[in-house]
Amino acid sequence: MFIQTKSPKITGVASFTILYTLGFLALSLSQENFSALPSLGAQLALMLFVYVAHKRIHYALPLIWCLSFLGLLNLAGGITTLPSTDGSEGVPYYLNELWVSREWLSYSTCVHVYGLGVITWANWQTMCNIIHSRYQRRLMPSAGLLLLVITSAIGYGAIGEIAVLLVDYCFSSERVADFGNICKNMTANLCGALLTSVLIKLRNL
Repeated sequence: MFIQTKSPKITGVASFTILYTLGFLALSLSQENFSALPSLGAQLALMLFVYVAHKRIHYALPLIWCLSFLGLLNLAGGITTLPSTDGSEGVPYYLNELWVSREWLSYSTCVHVYGLGVITWANWQTMCNIIHSRYQRRLMPSAGLLLLVITSAIGYGAIGEIAVLLVDYCFSSERVADFGNICKNMTANLCGALLTSVLIKLRNL
């Protein structure tokens, strides 16, 4: 099981996260992409939340780096533009719209799988450290405990989908929800959580 009683230094990962967040803020303003501002605001709030939680939970440094890269991938998907290659008059599109394999694997899908995997790992480390600090008990990754961290991670993913819908409703003139895409994202979330739970069970992370 994971137990860490002392917080590792996070100066490097904190500097890296702050720098790329400021970079994406400058890029979104230069593109007049104001729909990205809520995502940047959420990024700042999550940075503060992870910092405060880390001081109490003492997350492993690799997990902190994984969380930082998750923020990087999320911001890049909604701010970075790519040149059009389908003959649509050269209109650029966002990285989130990039398809690796049409209809079933996209950049966004990969981020959802990775993101929920990282969140599941964070949930497990949080549970282990809280139980150890309060009750001096060491948790082993049983099926019941892993089911708990999986369902809580999926719940966070659902909150993220709701937030995206609210942002689209506020900034989109059409205000039409793509429920098919939401279902794909939730399925990707489940896959990421399940894969990470298997790794936790096998490696006792």
